[in-house]
Amino acid sequence: MQEPPMYYEKGDYIETLTGNKVSRKSVLCGSMNIRLHGKTIIKPGAVIRGDLANVIVGRLSLIGDNTVIRPSYKRFKSGIAFFPLTIGDHVTIDEGSVVEAASIGSYVSIGKNCIISKRCIIKDCSSIPDNTILAADTVVPPFTEYRGAPGLFYQELQESWIEVQKEKTTSYYERFQAVQTQK
Repeated sequence: MQEPPMYYEKGDYIETLTGNKVSRKSVLCGSMNIRLHGKTIIKPGAVIRGDLANVIVGRLSLIGDNTVIRPSYKRFKSGIAFFPLTIGDHVTIDEGSVVEAASIGSYVSIGKNCIISKRCIIKDCSSIPDNTILAADTVVPPFTEYRGAPGLFYQELQESWIEVQKEKTTSYYERFQAVQTQK
């Protein structure tokens, strides 16, 4: 069964040549250090901190409402070093989550109100359900689900996870349509 379209006011989003849809109510700090590879949706209230280090977001990814994405850091005697953050293709980060990971692979689903702590590495084809808190330096292996507080291994994912996540992000992008209201 096909889900109905989701409409947004055309003036509320900026659409780039590569199909990215960025809410005018989102905050992109250091936009010259933020690269969106195409067909990415950034919802209202999302904050991406490109002023700290490079942030790269892959194709057909979704950054949810009120999500904070900032590069991770490490303290040294001489100061603080920020590390670039790479987010793969077909990634969903749902509303209210805070992501401070070192890298997030492709085909990853992060639920609502999750906290991904400093320098976490989430490998391809992983799932982090709602309200999960990953401790600093956690490595989530491929085809696994981590949940809880602190986030621990819960179960392995099916090999079809790639197709499930690809369908989820592609259909969401296709259903997310602009509507022009008459004034």
